[in-house]
Parts: sequence; structure tokens; C-alpha cells
Amino acid sequence: MGVSDRQYMQRARPSGSFGRSTVGRLLIVCALVFLVQAGLQSSAPTVERWLMLSRDALATGKVWTLVTYAFLHASVRHLFWNGVGIWVFGSLLEGAMPPREFVRFTVFAAIFSGVAFVATSAAPVVGISGVVSAYVVAAALRFPKTPFRFMFIPISIPLWLIAVGYVVTNVAGAGQGTGSVAHVAHLGGALYGAVCWKFGVLPSFSLPAALRIGKRESRSTSDQRAAQRAGQAPGYEPAKRLRRSDAERERVDALLEKISADGISSLSHAERTFLNEASKRYR
Repeated sequence: MGVSDRQYMQRARPSGSFGRSTVGRLLIVCALVFLVQAGLQSSAPTVERWLMLSRDALATGKVWTLVTYAFLHASVRHLFWNGVGIWVFGSLLEGAMPPREFVRFTVFAAIFSGVAFVATSAAPVVGISGVVSAYVVAAALRFPKTPFRFMFIPISIPLWLIAVGYVVTNVAGAGQGTGSVAHVAHLGGALYGAVCWKFGVLPSFSLPAALRIGKRESRSTSDQRAAQRAGQAPGYEPAKRLRRSDAERERVDALLEKISADGISSLSHAERTFLNEASKRYR
């Protein structure tokens, strides 16, 4: 069985209803925060002072603004276009990643793009467009030939070309250094998305229990489920009649399924060592 034939390589869209997907929840949070901003107009400056990102905010110890700034938006149009980007590109990427890894990817995309901005500007910044940039580039690396159609354009455009055009446009905008668009934050998110997806560099952290997605399983239960997905009984040991290569491929498939379901952090040290050795033999 080839890699492209495996079930976890076929996922392109997250399952579940809008409110149960991470992308759906992200859009709901952004909309609710904007409604709070609009409803508390007299208190909006106070809200933004505590949540938006700037060098001054970090200098006064407001480190949480490295994440919270992404949920603030300057206008309805700002929120709308970022929401479109999250829905289109975030949904595409969410279906290709385990849920917890997608959450981590999103959080650190906000942090990385925010750091890129404050490193080059003393102005405050709001908006989730840096995360959208990470989605665009990572999705383009995963699904480069996926066709997209835009209104008034009679031809389909592959996703990789959209990503290239997006990055080039932001490089040009950053070079001009004018306007209210945070081009450097966009480029920071794009760079993060490229590095994470291309090289598998994904920072790790523990979410509070209330924010964790999916039911937690013990390592032994997870191992049994991975074995069952590979057609093996719990406690499976390769039958002697199987060639070693057959048994090895079966175990590789089971471990890859486990990574797909629970993330690479779910592997034990022995399992990681086995995968590393197996990958050397398959080169």
C-alpha cells in the first residue's frame, strides 16, 4: 500500500459541524470579540489597550497580547476578509492535520507573526491575518495543485500560485512601508507556515483541559487502537510465517496512523526509534 493510499493521507476537510471544527470555533470567537468591541465603544480603547499587541504592551509585561491581538479587528471589512481566509485555507489545512496539532499550529502562527511585526515596527497591531498567511502557505505546500476559482476570472488557479502571489504582494508592500496593512506580520506568518509544514517544526505546549480537543486516551489504549486500525489484535506480535519486511511495514503503517490521530508527541521513545530506523531502510 502506497503512502497516498492510506486513509489519513486522503483527508482534505475537517469532519463535524461548523461549531465543532477548530476553524468554526475560531471564526465564532473572532466574531464575538468584534461584537464586544462594537458594543462597548466607550470602553473599546481600554479593551484594545489590554489585548492589542505592541512593543509598549510587551515592555509592560502584557505577554498575552502575542495571542489576543489576533482576535481583535479594526473594521467589519477587516474581519470579513480574514474570516474568508480562515474558512477557505484554514478548513483545507485542518483536514490534513491532527486536531491538537492544528490548534498548536494556529496559536504559534499568531505568536510568530506578531513577533515579526513588533521586531520591525513600534506601532500597535490587531487582526488574525498573520495566521491566515500561515494557513495559505502551509496549505499550498500540502495541496499545491488544488484549483481555485475567483469571480470574474474564467480560469482555475492552482493554490501554489496563489501562495506565491500572496507572498510577493506582501514583500512589495513591506518594501514600500506605507499604508495600514501589516505586511511584515503577513510575511512572518507565511514563513512560519512554510517552516512548520516543510520541515515538521511544530512547537509543543500543553493546553488546559477545558480547551483540549477530542477524548484523551491512555498510551496503551492508543496503541491498541493503532494496532486495530492496522488489522492487528491488541498485544499483537508478528507471526513467524510473515517475512520481517511485511511485519515491519505493518507496524510502520500502524504508527503512522497513530501519529495522524494523536500527533507525533503520542509516540514513545521506542516507537520513534523504530520509525527512524525503518525510514533509513526504506530510502
